[in-house]
Amino acid sequence: MMPTQVIILCGGLGTRLHPLTKDLPKPMVPILGKPFLEYLLGQISDQGIKRFVLCVGYLGDLIYEYFGNGKKWGWEIEYCFGPIEWDTGRRLWEAREKLDAQFLLLYTDNFAQFNLKKLMTAHQEKKSTVTLSLAEKDNGNISITLNGEIKKYDRNRIEEGLNLVEIGYMIVEREAVFSTYQDIPNTPDISFSDILEVLVEKQQISGVVLNDDY
Repeated sequence: MMPTQVIILCGGLGTRLHPLTKDLPKPMVPILGKPFLEYLLGQISDQGIKRFVLCVGYLGDLIYEYFGNGKKWGWEIEYCFGPIEWDTGRRLWEAREKLDAQFLLLYTDNFAQFNLKKLMTAHQEKKSTVTLSLAEKDNGNISITLNGEIKKYDRNRIEEGLNLVEIGYMIVEREAVFSTYQDIPNTPDISFSDILEVLVEKQQISGVVLNDDY
């Protein structure tokens, strides 16, 4: 069964885009007259998912003012508001009551061609807690085995020989992910990267490398 809900982490300050993000949240930076987030939601909608939860923080009211409940586009949008200080793991935790048992999780700093059906097929075959979409990148933070299991994950990109990076577009099993929070100090004030590290240690995470024919 395909996921029918997308969770999007929209709370960051977007400091690398200054001065564009001085008065706008990063997802609302315009591209050809439309906010980047509108392109992202439209891309997912084109693959059949119309339900979204936006986890917003910095200038989140501007996102709400623009998209509202999403009916203008035929979507159903809910929001989880939080302070700027919340990290990605905390934002996901605070939204937990709104989440389906299985969902697609996205960041708001990547846009890539992906095939939801193929991603879901890989997720089901591996029976993973999380299945990441990966892209090739010099000085990356991930390496995988031949059968798609995540072998190494280094958020600081210190270790050599890691040639992949996660770009969002990941399928997540809610209960299994939230069960990892108890294994992480300072929970729930954690990064989603902390969760990925635990899942790699438990061998509960896999990945699919996106390419031109994906």
